[in-house]
Amino acid sequence: MNRKGLDFETRFNMNVVKPEDRGGCWVWIGSKANGYGRIYKDGVAMPAHRASYEFYKSVKVPRDLVACHKCDNRWCVNPDHIFIGTHSDNQIDCRDKGRRTYFFFKGHTPHNKKEVCQNGHAMSGDNIGKRAGGRYCLQCSRDRARARRKKARQKPADPTLRKACERASDYKKETHHV
Repeated sequence: MNRKGLDFETRFNMNVVKPEDRGGCWVWIGSKANGYGRIYKDGVAMPAHRASYEFYKSVKVPRDLVACHKCDNRWCVNPDHIFIGTHSDNQIDCRDKGRRTYFFFKGHTPHNKKEVCQNGHAMSGDNIGKRAGGRYCLQCSRDRARARRKKARQKPADPTLRKACERASDYKKETHHV
């Protein structure tokens, strides 16, 4: 029982909607943290989907394991849509479903190990710049700076050569500046 005198099941069901058009997902409408439902169970705040799994499956999930969604819906608390696994299992499930592609798995080259930049310049020797975010291609950086300087040096267009405004009567040379 909590301070309001309601047991866990009652408090849980007050925060769940079970629509028929959501593929069987039980949608959490209670409080959320980091996009996931949040509920207190035995005086401890925990993810609602984990609490649901523990309550309805009558299983205590060890702290080193996570409750993972089969349906990829963060708000789903249907225990049949949840499986227990390691953090790595969850990340592999995430990658296999195509939700994220930036994890470093076998066959993926991390950015700091790439041998060429996106423009084909060699990422080695004197062509590597370093900053807090990691490495960058110095040649690409030089090219961008060169383009900025060139654009800044260009003379502004002559206002007399500009096309007249949509309504020619609104165009006055002294009020239009470039």
